[in-house]
Amino acid sequence: MLHLGRFFRGVSTNDDDEEEARERRRRAREERKKMRDSDESETTDTANSNSAMETESSTTVPGGAEDDQVLLERLAKREERRQKRMMEAMERQKELDPSIISSNGTNGSLQEQSLKMKQKQQDAEAELEELKRKREERRKILEEEEQQRKKDQEEKKAKEQVIMCFC
Repeated sequence: MLHLGRFFRGVSTNDDDEEEARERRRRAREERKKMRDSDESETTDTANSNSAMETESSTTVPGGAEDDQVLLERLAKREERRQKRMMEAMERQKELDPSIISSNGTNGSLQEQSLKMKQKQQDAEAELEELKRKREERRKILEEEEQQRKKDQEEKKAKEQVIMCFC
């Protein structure tokens, strides 16, 4: 069935909708091309060669499948960027936390030394606190013994005075 609106120069919402849809598709194609161009300039040479091969294969794909291919390319590039960010984040984490083992399976010698020094310092501080606690306990015991001795002497003097009074 033919749409009569196409034959008239008047305003037709159907034609306007179709034109808007075509314009949106055109803008989307331009945006995808810009994204592809910017992504290609950011990636390495091997990524560029892979991208070129993918671009060549996408030009031979008909109509709607081309959009799917472009989408797959964008997803692949997004995944590559995500992987790169993850690697960078892991490197930053290694710098902040020396206990994380590097990709070659060893820790940096400076990091090991720093970690050992911190552990030794913590051990020394803990030992010092223990010695202080023991010293305080001994001091309290000595004070109690001294007080007991004084008390015993006072009691002995009191008994002697009582005995002296009875004599």
